[in-house]
Amino acid sequence: GVVASGDRDLCAMQARLMADLEHGRNINKSKYTDALVACPVELIYHNVKYRVLVERTSPISYTLRYKQWRADVMVRPLSDGGRLVWLDGRTHVLYATWNAAEQLVLCVDGHTVEFEQEYDPSNITATMPGKLVKILIQNGQHIEKGAAFAEIEVMKMYMPLVVPESGVIDVVAQQGSILQIGQSIARLQLDDPSQVNKASIYEKASFPCMSEPEKTSVR
Repeated sequence: GVVASGDRDLCAMQARLMADLEHGRNINKSKYTDALVACPVELIYHNVKYRVLVERTSPISYTLRYKQWRADVMVRPLSDGGRLVWLDGRTHVLYATWNAAEQLVLCVDGHTVEFEQEYDPSNITATMPGKLVKILIQNGQHIEKGAAFAEIEVMKMYMPLVVPESGVIDVVAQQGSILQIGQSIARLQLDDPSQVNKASIYEKASFPCMSEPEKTSVR
């Protein structure tokens, strides 16, 4: 999962740089200097949050770092959109997809893994890009779970934005603004604060050692 996320983010940053160069835009060195070669990745699995730094060491290789732990990885794209990954003496075929809420679903060697996301209904964020065309409530108003508090325009269609839980709402995005995925739209003071589910952070000194690659006989 870290390999897929890091590869996607670093390749996307490189593509943005190339687009800026092709269109003759001024290049902000502080924006690209570090972001082209390293990016932090956070993934949640079984309610544990893992934080790993992904460093690009060549066009097809990366180094993964966590405290004193490190691993070198090689990644090659496949014609069908997958990736061929070399890690610790093994090769793996992986396919990664992200939904509108940026939740990663990973298929590795035919096994599917769905990474989790923290559930924090007190922070309502955009799950798709669009224009915030209308705010339907007043800040400080109490609103019930499932009720609409705003409208968003997506591809010329109007869709309601609803609150995931009951509470007192405070809309922080401006009416008429363009929303990006993950952008905060509103804060919700929950009637039941226990609805927030935060993952615990992995803080051990290292990751468990991987077993030795299995030897295959040739007949």
